[in-house]
Amino acid sequence: MPKGRVYGLGCKAITKGYVGSTQLTLEERLRNHKKRYDEWKAGKADYTTSLQIMAHDDAHIFLLEEIDLPDDIVKAVDVLRQAEQQWIEAFGEDCVNKRMAYWHDDDKKAYVKANNRRQYVKNVEARRAYQREYRLTNLDATRAAVRKWQEANREYTRQQQRERNKKARTGQ
Repeated sequence: MPKGRVYGLGCKAITKGYVGSTQLTLEERLRNHKKRYDEWKAGKADYTTSLQIMAHDDAHIFLLEEIDLPDDIVKAVDVLRQAEQQWIEAFGEDCVNKRMAYWHDDDKKAYVKANNRRQYVKNVEARRAYQREYRLTNLDATRAAVRKWQEANREYTRQQQRERNKKARTGQ
């Protein structure tokens, strides 16, 4: 049965720690963190919060929990991430991790919905300006597309007009 490990990264310079999970040995994982730090310093990797710890010479790794994992790799990753998330939540504010290791389906759906809304609101003016510019630049194509849609949906538009007229007559 494969083993997984939930580990912590720490150093004396800062009081917070980092929590991660792996199926590698802790020594291999620490080497990977050091390599990532060197790549980031060279501008070849994106920033991750573990780099706050790895920036210090006394950065070290320690075992928090060892877990027996199922043979199914998808289930194994799920089990490992859930354990990692429990440790992140246990450390709370003393943890530099910014991303959740594991999402419950309801939490993920709510986050995605809220994030999509934020992105929509953030970009609404830019999107409108782009659409306005596109319509002006492609006026003939836009008019042709509208005519084509109107012809294909003639009965639908007539029905909509009849309903609007009926509402106007009855005052609704």
